[in-house]
This record gives sequence, C-alpha cells and structure tokens, in this order.
Amino acid sequence: GGRTVGELLAEVDAVCGGWKDYDEDRAMLRQYVQDFQHQKSLLSHGYTKISDAQYSYKMHNGRKVIDQQLYDQAAKDGFPAGFFRDSFFHRVTLYCLPDGQYCSNSVFDLCTFAVCRINGYVDFSHCSFCGGEFHSLNVFAHPTNVNMDNRLVVLDLYEMGEQLRPTALVVTLEAIQNRVMKNRKRGKFTWVFIDECYLYFKYHCSGEFLYRAWKCFRKYAGIMTAATQNVEECLKSETAWLMLANSLTGVRFSHTTGT
Repeated sequence: GGRTVGELLAEVDAVCGGWKDYDEDRAMLRQYVQDFQHQKSLLSHGYTKISDAQYSYKMHNGRKVIDQQLYDQAAKDGFPAGFFRDSFFHRVTLYCLPDGQYCSNSVFDLCTFAVCRINGYVDFSHCSFCGGEFHSLNVFAHPTNVNMDNRLVVLDLYEMGEQLRPTALVVTLEAIQNRVMKNRKRGKFTWVFIDECYLYFKYHCSGEFLYRAWKCFRKYAGIMTAATQNVEECLKSETAWLMLANSLTGVRFSHTTGT
C-alpha cells in the first residue's frame, strides 16, 4: 500500500536531516504540505458561516486592505456582507469563499487561490489580478445560466479580467469543442464564429488550443470562422500564421472613411 504524508515527510527528515543547509527548505516544505492537507480537508465541509462582524480596515486607493491575518479571522468568524467587494487583497492565500459572493471592484495582489472551496457562483467581473497563483481553482466548474442546447449560443468574455482571460478562452473553446462533437453524433453541422480572435494569440496556451481546434473541427462537421479588426496583431504570432495557412478562405476588408 501507499505511504502516508507523515511517513514521506519523516523520510525527508531522515535523509536530509544531516544537511544543515537544507533545514529551512525542509521546514518550508513541511509547512506547505500541512497547509495543503488542511485546505484539502476543508473541501468536504460546506462553508455557510456568515456574521455581522465589524473590522477596522486600512484603506488603499479607496479600497479596504485585507491581509492574511484579517482574512483568516473573517473566515473563522464568518465573512460579513461586502467583505470581498471594493477590497485590496495583498498576499492572501484564499482557501474558501462563500457561495454567491460578489468580488466587484476588488484587487487581488500576489494572492494564492489554493484548493479553493467555491461551491456556487462567485462573480469575479471587474476585478484585477496582479500576479499570484491558482491551485485547483474551480472558478469555471459551475452550472451555467446559459442553455447550451440552444440552436444559437453566444459566449461573451468582454468583462473577463485580464488575469483570468487566458484560462477563460481555453475553457470556453473546450466547451464549444464538446458541443461540436455532440452535434456530429446527432448528424448536425456546427458553425463556430470567433470575433476578435487576436485575443487568443496574446497568450501561448489559448493560441495553441485555437490552432488545434482550427485543424480538427472540420473532422467533426465543424466550420470555423475567425474575425479581427487588425490582422497585423495576429501575424505577430507564428501560430496564427500556421492557422491562416491552414484556412480555405481569407477575406480582408479595407477601412474607408465616409461622410
């Protein structure tokens, strides 16, 4: 059978214990593992705490400043209404958020979303993410309010924040890919129209995903059309060049001035 986390950490101590230069690294590793185990254990417990707690906030550019100590205290007491709105989170590890929370006009500066317990809809629109890390964050793994079985489906990412946009582009295209394959089994063709496609090529992962979809959708009775106002922006990407070379038709309209 497999060994426990405790047994593995004990082995690390036994093997590296004689090397004083690694004491700090071992302590940090142990703390990371213990924090992860604690956060993971929280996943089995629904977060339902609410409170009327009143906290004293420092302010930064019109937003209340929230550090790790304040976040931990609020998580223990129950997050008061408006805690996540108009806030400046600085170097905070977020391990739970209440369902239906609105985070509008907030800034997450060098924050870590670690095994987040987000069980319901959380609104991250109009947020800013400055650095940070996302570990097992299931922001996009919730039921949608859009009927994906409609004959015409429009997916709008206009208000998606810059930090989440690369992931959102890939997740959205993956959902479209699933629909294309589903329609093929039904004997239906699918027309996929992507506006402002240059956004995909701003990020390596989304650009590569679009290129693969561009090549394979036709095998699943899918027709893809991409549009952008400025082709030169796309042509900065080698992946975009390959995609254009693999296209059946290309149409370019010139800009004209009228009276």
